[in-house]
Amino acid sequence: MPPFRLALSVAAAIWLSLYPPAQAQEDFSITRLARSIQSQEQLNADLGAGVPRMRQERAKEAERLDAEEADADGRSLTITALRQARLEADTRRAQLAAMDSRIGFFANELAKLDRRIAELTPKVPSAPATLEEYAAGVQLGLLQQLRATTQRTLDLLHEGSDQITARLALLNNRVALLEARIRLQALDESAELAADPRAVALRDFVERMDRESVRLANAAGEIEPTSPGEQMRKRVLELRAYEAFLRGSLRAADIELLGIEKQLTYLSRIAAESASLPARLATEALDLLDRQRERLAQRTAALADLRRRLDDQRTLLPPATPSTAAQLAMMRGMIDDVGGIVAGQEEAAKRLGEDLERTAKQLQARETVAEGEALLARDSLPGNAAAWQRVARNAARVPAQLLQAFLDAAKEVQDRVMVASPQQLGTAVGGMLLLLAAALLLRWWLHTRIVAAQAATALATPAAAVHDSILTLLPAAVFWLLVSVLEIGREAALLIGGVLAIWPVVAFVLRLARQLLLRRAEDGLDVRLRFYRSLRWTMIVGGILAGLVILTSTLPLTPALADLVHRSAMICVLLIALPALQLRTLILTLAGGRWQPSLMARLGARLSLLVPLVLAGAAAVGLAGYLNLAWSVISHFLWFAVFGAALLFALAIAGDIRRVLLRRISERTPDDAHFWTINFVDPAFRLTQLLLVLAVGWGLLTVYGWTTDTPVIRAALAVGRTPILWLGDSMLTVQNVVLAVIMVALVFWIGGWTQQISYNLALTRVRDLGIRQSLSTFVQYVVIVLGLLLTLKVIGLDLTALTVFAASVGVGIGFGMQNVVSNFISGILLLAERPLRVMDIVTIGADTGEVTRIGIRSLTVRMFDRKELVIPNSAVIGSTFTNWTRTDDVLREVLTFKISFRDDPGRAAARIQELTQATEGVLPTPPAKATVWEFADTGVVIRLQYYVQLRGPVGGLDTRADILRGVRDLFAREGFSISTPSGDVALGFQHREPPTALPAPT
Repeated sequence: MPPFRLALSVAAAIWLSLYPPAQAQEDFSITRLARSIQSQEQLNADLGAGVPRMRQERAKEAERLDAEEADADGRSLTITALRQARLEADTRRAQLAAMDSRIGFFANELAKLDRRIAELTPKVPSAPATLEEYAAGVQLGLLQQLRATTQRTLDLLHEGSDQITARLALLNNRVALLEARIRLQALDESAELAADPRAVALRDFVERMDRESVRLANAAGEIEPTSPGEQMRKRVLELRAYEAFLRGSLRAADIELLGIEKQLTYLSRIAAESASLPARLATEALDLLDRQRERLAQRTAALADLRRRLDDQRTLLPPATPSTAAQLAMMRGMIDDVGGIVAGQEEAAKRLGEDLERTAKQLQARETVAEGEALLARDSLPGNAAAWQRVARNAARVPAQLLQAFLDAAKEVQDRVMVASPQQLGTAVGGMLLLLAAALLLRWWLHTRIVAAQAATALATPAAAVHDSILTLLPAAVFWLLVSVLEIGREAALLIGGVLAIWPVVAFVLRLARQLLLRRAEDGLDVRLRFYRSLRWTMIVGGILAGLVILTSTLPLTPALADLVHRSAMICVLLIALPALQLRTLILTLAGGRWQPSLMARLGARLSLLVPLVLAGAAAVGLAGYLNLAWSVISHFLWFAVFGAALLFALAIAGDIRRVLLRRISERTPDDAHFWTINFVDPAFRLTQLLLVLAVGWGLLTVYGWTTDTPVIRAALAVGRTPILWLGDSMLTVQNVVLAVIMVALVFWIGGWTQQISYNLALTRVRDLGIRQSLSTFVQYVVIVLGLLLTLKVIGLDLTALTVFAASVGVGIGFGMQNVVSNFISGILLLAERPLRVMDIVTIGADTGEVTRIGIRSLTVRMFDRKELVIPNSAVIGSTFTNWTRTDDVLREVLTFKISFRDDPGRAAARIQELTQATEGVLPTPPAKATVWEFADTGVVIRLQYYVQLRGPVGGLDTRADILRGVRDLFAREGFSISTPSGDVALGFQHREPPTALPAPT
């Protein structure tokens, strides 16, 4: 640099240092810019050296991931590796966050430099004339240099961020791979105990005790007791041998307890990592805990049995004598020592049990949380070309893996057959022959007994489908028989058995649908055919989907490839949802058209729209990445559909059975058919429907795995436990009220049912219908009272808690419910005293009719004009009434006739009596009687009394009318005159001439 320019630069630097710009006094001085450039260049050098290292780390991570993906056995994948992978992923996330923060900082600095350069550029001329202009030019050059350096820094940071992001993606893939493939192996208990000095010492002690026990037993066996002393010595040696054996056994049990303790310690360490434990591993850990729980339970039971034997030994000791006191004391001491060891082991077992339950609670909590997390976890697609290439490489290995899986499964089956015992082979061959014979016999029986003989029943359609499909199902059934007999592994069974079962199941469903839709189709044939064709290709796609899922579930696929397989399955589900849109039209067609179907058919048609909506929604959720949630929805919906179809089929069978029973009852007892239908067949049918619905609900809850810990059920139970009312120490909750309402309704229904049954069956030997009615009503009351008391007991209501409540409202009840209580007591008195009975004809007040019902509050009287009169029981008990049929149904009728004083009253009375006795409906006993009653002002009164039967073949009104008509004719023939206040009326037969014909008009 020329001396002049150098001096000018120094002067400019001094100028800018003394008089810096106001807006950037600290940031853009020449000195600071020079230092920033130097620092930035050093940073760029460090970043430039770090980026290749990041590339190498990323390449190594990719190689490790490729190696672990190619490791089909997954033996190198452990929980420790999963823990380290998660730690590395968390570290890279923190590093990436810091890198993003630095990128933001330098981007901000770059923006500041750009603004300063834009502000300074117009102020710098091409040929500076003053010192200030020259200084501005120097500053602009330094700013541009700093910007270029900062841009380089930002580029290096972006490259480093890309490398960290790519490595983080690899780490996430590795974590997912480890979570999918690692298996929780049980602790190698033998190796752990072999390395534990306590177990070694205990094992040595057990061996010594075994030898000592044998030696003492041999010594005792050599003694032939010829005296009480030798007998006592023999007894002591036997007890010492038994003691040595028990000590050895107890120390062996200590080794087992030590092994259980090591297993629990191992599982406790796993449970301590519950925050990151996958649900699958938590389930496997719980299975291992169950094994330890069984071992601990067996050990506890053995200790309890040993304690009982020690008590027996202590009881069998002979009484102490002066010569044997010391020996007996020693023997009791040995038993007590062993009992102390047993007590110590029981305490240790109790402590281990508490630790086991504590660990189980931790694992169960983690399992629940992990299942929820997995349900809402979102799987993302590969984010770059390298990830897609890795998926492609793994997909290219699938055919070879599948072929190898089939070869391994076939080899396993072959090995199982080769090593099977003759008994197992004989069982397998016999089972296959039995299956074949059973299939042929079932096929013949279904065709002859159901399909042909009962074509109109609900069983005919599935029976025809089973008849057509049973031979195609036979290979799968034979293979699963081999799996059961030869104990073939799960993966081989699922691989071969699943493939064998797919097509028979699809064929069975298609044949069943064909039978349901096209068999005896009379209307809507085009709709049925269209739906069947859609269902056919839907089932084919579904079979392919099921085969794909079954085959891939047995292969060690990488999570990314498994994700793509399941997304492809979601596309198939979406295609399956399309034909389900035709369900509404099909249901309406099967129910008789759009306007003819019933309310239930229309409701079912509307609800059928849920099928495509649920399937399409689940498929959309799965395609969005929430595969676990999608499969959960689909599986729950399919199980609901299966159980719903089973319920409909069971209800149809129950309906067929009901129709058969009704037909047989009508044929055998036509007169009582209505009674048996109303009181037995229909209640049994409704009860069967209820039990079927409850069974299906319980089955769904079992399949879904819903328990009281499930959030939905827990929330419902919490609502049910909400208190409503307190009665003393008793609390009424929502579920108590609901249960009480259901039980009260059931109690009253059962009460009415028992009344009908007791009246029509149990009390048929009681000829008096009134007594039968009273007894049956009393039975109804007893059942209702007992049922209400049982209801109060079931809901947990303490009757003593009602004392205070009853005392406080007793007065109000006395005034407000006195009529109800009065009617109730009156009803009991009516049943007890029986002043009237059902079918009695009574007059209560001004009303007369037949008693049809005596209830707890009132009785019902049917008037002769067919009106029903409900009368409170207290009105009958508290007032006078007339019972026309109390003793019998014979009723006296009295008629009076008034004849003229000129007529002979004796002859008239005799003729009236003869006429009455000959009239139909008049009872011969007591006989009818007509007498001269009195001399009235206008004539002689003849009084006629006769008796009729109220429920006789001829009604009382008809008899009265016949008598009156007969008397009128009698008076006319005999010339008797009826006396009236206006004069006598003579009755007689007069001959009238026909009227003369009118002349014809002219």
